[in-house]
Amino acid sequence: MFPIKPNEDRIIIEPETMPDKTKGGLWIPDTAKGTPRQGKVIAVGPGVACHHCGLPKTIDVEVGATVMYPESAGFSFQHDDKDYLVIRATDIQLYLPNS
Repeated sequence: MFPIKPNEDRIIIEPETMPDKTKGGLWIPDTAKGTPRQGKVIAVGPGVACHHCGLPKTIDVEVGATVMYPESAGFSFQHDDKDYLVIRATDIQLYLPNS
């Protein structure tokens, strides 16, 4: 279990690392790699209350799922020398549930 719990509708993601080579074997320089836009869900917040009825609105994303998100989404942080990203659940573009 991840020791950090996100608030409200936030999700913690471990971004995938960008490959160092292309499928053809060419090296990709760091300046051309860009930022990852896909990652694995590490922790999910409890959700927020609906402002119309007050009932809790849960998040449909599960820990362990793979998600895609916009390049500009959220903010990064480090924990135990690993990079993580915190985004809102509404920033998720595609969701591949656990199989």
